[in-house]
Parts: sequence; C-alpha cells; structure tokens
Amino acid sequence: MSLAKTTVRNLSAVGLLQIFAKILNLITLAILSRLLLPSDFGIVAIAGIMITVVDQFKDFGIATAVIQKHEKPEETLRTGFSMRFVLGILLYGTIFILAPVYANFFDEQVISSVLKVSAIIIILENLRFMPDTKLRKELKFKTIVISNFFGYISYSIVAIFLAYAGYSFWSIIYARIIQTVISSIYFWIKSPWTFHLQIDKEIGKELIGYGKYIFGTGFIVLAIDNMNFFVLGKILGSTIVGYYFVAYSWATFSSREIIGIVSRVLLPTYSSIKSDIPRVGNAYLKTLKYTSMISIPIAFGTFAIAPEFVNLVLGDKWTPSVLPLQILCIVGLLKPINSTTGSVFYSIGKARITTLMGGAQFLLMVLFVIPVVEIFGIIGVAALYSLIIMIITPVNFSYMGKYLKLEKRKFAEILIAPTISAVLMAIFILIIKDYMKNFSFISEYPLINLIFMILSGVIIYTLSLFILTKGRLKKDIMNLRL
Repeated sequence: MSLAKTTVRNLSAVGLLQIFAKILNLITLAILSRLLLPSDFGIVAIAGIMITVVDQFKDFGIATAVIQKHEKPEETLRTGFSMRFVLGILLYGTIFILAPVYANFFDEQVISSVLKVSAIIIILENLRFMPDTKLRKELKFKTIVISNFFGYISYSIVAIFLAYAGYSFWSIIYARIIQTVISSIYFWIKSPWTFHLQIDKEIGKELIGYGKYIFGTGFIVLAIDNMNFFVLGKILGSTIVGYYFVAYSWATFSSREIIGIVSRVLLPTYSSIKSDIPRVGNAYLKTLKYTSMISIPIAFGTFAIAPEFVNLVLGDKWTPSVLPLQILCIVGLLKPINSTTGSVFYSIGKARITTLMGGAQFLLMVLFVIPVVEIFGIIGVAALYSLIIMIITPVNFSYMGKYLKLEKRKFAEILIAPTISAVLMAIFILIIKDYMKNFSFISEYPLINLIFMILSGVIIYTLSLFILTKGRLKKDIMNLRL
C-alpha cells in the first residue's frame, strides 16, 4: 500500500472512531450551556488561560521530539517522560503559588481555587506519556482514540450530572479531572509500563534542541488563542468571556478535532520518509484534500444556521454569541487547513517556519487586540482574529509550495471544488430560511426547521462536490474505508 493511502487510512481510522466521541462532546456542551451561566464558562476560560500556557512549558516540544528521533527509542522515551514528569511537578507548584495573584488581577477570587484544583491535570497527563508517544511513533492509533473516547464519555456523564446538581463551574473542572484519570487507566491496561525516572543528559539536550521550535510555535498558538480571553476578561468581565468562549468553541469545534487527528497521524508518518520530498508532497496533498472536504462545509454551514442553532440549542441567554460565532467561522475554516502544514515542517526539519508564522500572528494580535476590545468589544476581537488568519494562510501555503516543490495550482485544484460547493450550500440554506418564514408551523416546530436546513445543506454540498469533481468524490470516499 502506498504511503498516501496508508496516511489516508490512518486518518480515517482515527477520525471515524473519534467522530462519535466528538458528537457526544458537542451534545454535552449544548446541555451545559443550558444548565450553566455565561459567567461560569467565563471563569473556566479565564482559569484555563494560565493552565494551558503553563502546560505548554511542561512539554517543551518533548513529545514531538521523541517521535521524530529514531535512535535509542527506549532511552529516549524514558528520558522524555522523566523530563516532563519533573517539569509537571515544578509547574504545579508554580501555579499553586501564583493562583491568588492571578485571581486578584481579574478581581475574581474564586479563580484561585479553580486553578489549584485544575492544575492537578498537568501532573496526571504525564502518566500517559509513555504509552501514548510509543503508539503514535509506531503509527498505532486505535488504542489512543479509544482511550480518548472513554475519556469523553466519563467527562460528559460527570459534567452533566454535577451541573444538574448545582455545582456550577466546578462541574466542568471535576469532569476534566475524571476524564484524564479514566483515559490514563485505559492506557495502563492496554499498554502497561513501569514507572521509572531516567534522564540521559545527551538525549535530553537533543530533545530540548529539537523541541524548542515546537515549544515556541505551540506557545505562540496558545498565546494567540488565549489572549482574546485574557483581554476580554480584564476589560469586560467573565460574562463576556463566557459569550466569546461558547462562540469560539462552536465555530472551531471541527478544526480542533481535525488538527488533533492530523497532528497525531501525520508527524510520525512524515518523519518516517522525511528524506523523500515527493512522497511527503503527495501524502500532504491527499491530507489537504480530505481536510478541506470536511472543514470548509462545516464552517459555511455553521455560519448559515448560527442564529437558529444558538437560540434553539443553547438558549436565548446566548444570543450575544451569534454574531461572534458567525465571524469566527472564518477561523474555523482556515485553522484546520493551515494545520496540515505544521507536521510537514516539523518532519523535514523546518520547524522554525511554523514558529515564525505563529510569531507574526502573535505580533499582529498584540498590536491591535486591546484597542479593538475597547472600541468594538467581543465583535472586534472575533473580526481581528479572523482577519489575521486570512492574512497568514496564503503565506503559509507559499512556504509549503517552496519546500515541497508544489505548484500553486495544486492547492487551488484541491480547494476550489469544496469551497464552491460550500458557498452554494450556504446560499441555499439562507434562501430556505427566508422562504420557510412564510409558514406558521415553522415557529411552532423550530427543531424540525433546523434539522431540515442541516440535511438540505448536506445534500446540496454532496451533489455539488460530486458534480465539480466529475464523480471522483465516490472514489475519494472509498479510499477512506478501514
């Protein structure tokens, strides 16, 4: 089997097993949106800023570096685990000490307690590093996805139960801890390993040397994502952060999963043939095709049905999230497409490119986010983020074409068909929405109307894509079979 087909099969294997888990996660978010207040989500999001930033220091690109390095695999794994474990302990202590200061900055004292409890995850996640990294390096993803699947189920059950019982934002915090524990236990059962700290100084230096660009890029991406929450929380308060959190979560739900699937599968795949640029290029184009076929219609569809979806599924209290959600669909569309390039740059030794690209986005955000929030509020932040990623995307593709020796028309050939099909789908949904207003029963059964719009959109997109690809869509779907 060719590398391109193997890559696609791995992507589908990971993706299909994770689809159900993601649907469950989205249903959980919708239910929690009904049970909790915007301020509850805001508190969790503000605390999450510090957790995610510190968590990036825990890894320092070590996991990616371990996968990329092929010499002394066992020693490398144990050194990577030991470094992460020690860093995790130190960073938890740092959060514990700084939590009151961070809470005072936002004038939300409860954030201090939330941080001290949430940070336990930083330590717990290290306990799955050995089996997780080893399986990824060997291109065995089924156990990883099943582990995440059980984690999603446990999170949903605990979060909904506690939220219904009145635990407010604590329902999310406790559920995340349980999710991490359950996921780790499954790993221990399927891939047992002995806890043993061992650090090889030479290997450690190599891991840090390679991982510094991975860390830099990851840190910048996190800073970009969380800067908006940080500035909104400081200037406008936790309730506004809650609105933005929900808008961002729904606008980018597909991109987060696609990015996670792509990065887990593609880095070890590309690393195994990094010296054969034509093969890497062929596999990359296959990945871009399937990523765009999924992410582009979801983004356009979400834009079209956002008002009905928010008011019906989440509730009227989330109405201020509608316009930010629609604007952020641009981010939801472009982030997964951009994510297909990161694994390539890492595998061929050009990690510096991703760091530079992320740095450019971060600089633009730093320069404009505060005045934008003060003048335009939550709408301005969503528009700024979307504009920046629109500027960066063509530059990203330019570098990809340069290093993989791909012509620009290759990118256009892949992206044009799903984009045109998605635009037609969105236009059709908007026309249907306007037409259906003439019927009184629509106001009586809004759920039926929403389902009808979604199904109609799926049909229009599929038919359009089939026509524009001259029937190749069927062959592409067949290639995804396990």
